[in-house]
Amino acid sequence: MNKAYDYTPIKTLMSRMYMHPILSKVPLETVLRYVTDFLNIVGLNNFYLDKQEELVLDNYRVLLPTDLIRVNGVKNKKNGISMRSMTAIFDPSKCDAGDCTYKIQGSVLYSSKKEGPIIISYKSLPTDDSELPMIPDVPIFLEALELYIKIQVFTIQFDLGKIGMNQLAMAKQDYAWKIGQLNSEFTIPDVSEMQSITNEWNQMIPRTREFNNGFRDLGTEEVIRR
Repeated sequence: MNKAYDYTPIKTLMSRMYMHPILSKVPLETVLRYVTDFLNIVGLNNFYLDKQEELVLDNYRVLLPTDLIRVNGVKNKKNGISMRSMTAIFDPSKCDAGDCTYKIQGSVLYSSKKEGPIIISYKSLPTDDSELPMIPDVPIFLEALELYIKIQVFTIQFDLGKIGMNQLAMAKQDYAWKIGQLNSEFTIPDVSEMQSITNEWNQMIPRTREFNNGFRDLGTEEVIRR
């Protein structure tokens, strides 16, 4: 779903949380961990920024950007062909006819291409002046995230015998409704996205090489020439 929204600092979320007496004592470090967990659980690509960066391979490897969350793809800058995921279990240092491969381990990208520039496309989150991640300034997102943190805190409170089962159950029910609304809001495609999906599905001739150009033409309409 193509929606326009801004990003806001973590402190905006904390100011909402701290209106609740029980949540007002959650420290920043814990909030950051819960935010990271929530983003990984929800997994909505719309909330991340798409970025590209040129990296230079040296001896089959290169360090990844520090703000990287997920890799969209990697391509060889020299020929513009996308690099596929590495499948070799033995010597991977082979790059025949432009068919280069890569894999990621930790913060390092390893490739069958020995050296030279590559382009990496990846997902990222913006950061504020304190280098803390910023989150989407969307009311339904902030509400769902706040309820997720509330469940984590209430679970600890319940284990300590400080709150009852009904309070924890109500928090889980509120979260279940809100996370459903969030997923519906940001996973249903809009008209332009549905058109690309329609073009992709209604093809007589399968496009088997779209990966090489980064799926650039996958959603274009098929034209049959007579």
